[in-house]
Parts: sequence; structure tokens; C-alpha cells
Amino acid sequence: MLTSLFGKATGLFDKRFILGLLLPCLAFIGAILALIAIAYGWSAALGHWRQLSGGEQALAALAVLATVTFAALLLGIQLPTLTRFWEGYWYGPAGRRCAAAGRRLQLRRRRRLDPSDPRDDMRRYYEFPVDPGRILPTRLGNVLRAAESYPGDEERYGVDAVFFWPRLYLVLPDQCRLALAEARASMEQMLVVTTLLAAAAPIAALIGLTGPLPLAIWTSTTVGCLLSALLSYRSAVGAAITFGDLVRAAFDLYRRDLLRQLGLAPPETLGEERALWKAVSQQLYRRGADQPELLRFERPR
Repeated sequence: MLTSLFGKATGLFDKRFILGLLLPCLAFIGAILALIAIAYGWSAALGHWRQLSGGEQALAALAVLATVTFAALLLGIQLPTLTRFWEGYWYGPAGRRCAAAGRRLQLRRRRRLDPSDPRDDMRRYYEFPVDPGRILPTRLGNVLRAAESYPGDEERYGVDAVFFWPRLYLVLPDQCRLALAEARASMEQMLVVTTLLAAAAPIAALIGLTGPLPLAIWTSTTVGCLLSALLSYRSAVGAAITFGDLVRAAFDLYRRDLLRQLGLAPPETLGEERALWKAVSQQLYRRGADQPELLRFERPR
């Protein structure tokens, strides 16, 4: 069983790296090199390449491959930071101003939704946290925050999702964890593509403004990259909705298993469960609960 799970996890990692990181980086670097070659002439570029010996050509190809692989590895390490950026966690004076403007825009989007319309009501459920005060400046951020806020809602379970997620994840079945990993990988792959397309647009414009690149080529490339980045970002939001729904389901189905793994007696009512989660959170985080009598250990069978 463990060998099978390790093989699946390794295959997932390979697929994530190749499709989600290596190929996008290869396409990005190849596109930039192609624009430079167009700007300064394909004949000149091919002439320089033919002047190299076979060994030099092989070394150059290896150098490009190593650069692409290193860029993919570096991008993979920065995936959490990249995700937080697209969620709208922006810092500094300029970042805070942009975040404030983004939150106002998202609040307007939320207010336009009619709760009596089933489609709008579903959008509010998936795309926005219940508390308007927790709105983030981007669609992706609000989709993920809506999922994060779901178990912590006092009208549901009162579970701090951020604090308890690493603990819950360890008690999830293998199939559930693989489904979560695949959903998150899809979201991150689209965010990588979005980032590279958004970076390619100003680079293409810079090459066109500073070099002999034809106007039609660099303008169409810039606009095409921006439109493609928008489409890939929308795909990332769609993947985030799927991931968020799996997170909700994980808390719905396995939160009581986490209580059992902690050695605690499962509560009998929803009200008792909410109070228990609050006490557990205080005990683990603050080293003391306001109502320690709620922390009753289950009797060994």
C-alpha cells in the first residue's frame, strides 16, 4: 500500500514538474529568444549557430536546458509566494493602495449578486467569504478565503481551518490527499502560466521599443500575452474553486476523525462540537483553554 502511494505521489510530482513548471519555462524562454532573433534577424542568429563546432553546439544546448531546469526549480520553490501574490497579499505603500482598490472592486462585485437568484447565491458561496470584512483584492484570494472560512463559520463548526489544516491533512485517507494534491497542482500550473505570460508582455514591449522588432509583431505579442494571461488566470480561479470544495469536504467528513486522533471524546451535539473546537484551539495555541473541562479524553476500548 505504501509502495503504491509512493509511486503515485512520485508520478504526480513528475507530472507537476514537467507540465506545470518545466514546459512553461521552456516556452517562455523560447519565445523571448525567438523575439530577439526576429528583432536582429534569423539569418544572423543561424549564422552564429553554424559557426559553432558540434561540441560547442552541444554545450550551448545543455546550457539552455540547465537554465530552463534551474528556472523551473526556482519557480517551484516560490510557488507559495506566487500563490499569495495572486491572492492579493501585497505589501508596501503602493501594494497597500492597490489592495485597497482591489477590495473595493471585489465588494462591488459581491454586492451586485442577488442572494435570491440561485446562480448568484452559488457564486457568493464559492467566490466570497461570508464576512465582507475578510474580502481580499483578487478573485483567486476570495475563492480560497471562502473555502478557508467555511469550517470556521460559527454557524457551522467553529474550526480554525488555517490552524487545524496541517493536522487534519495527516488523518485524511490517501485517496483524499491525492485528490487535493491534483486539484492544487492544477491551480498552481495555471498560476505559473499566468505569471510567465504576464512577464512576457512587458518584455516583448521592451524588445520592440528598444530594438528593430516590427511594430505589428511586438504589439500583437504583447496584447496576445496579456489576453492569454487573463484566460489562464480565470482557469486558475476555476481550479481554485475545485480545490476549495475538496477542502470543505475534508472538514465535513474527517474533522471528527481528527478529534479521535487527538484522543478526545467526540461531542454529541453541534453546539458541544463548536465549544470543543474552541477549547482545543486555545489549548494547543495558548497552552490553556478557558473551559478545560471540555477536553475529555476518550476511554480506551
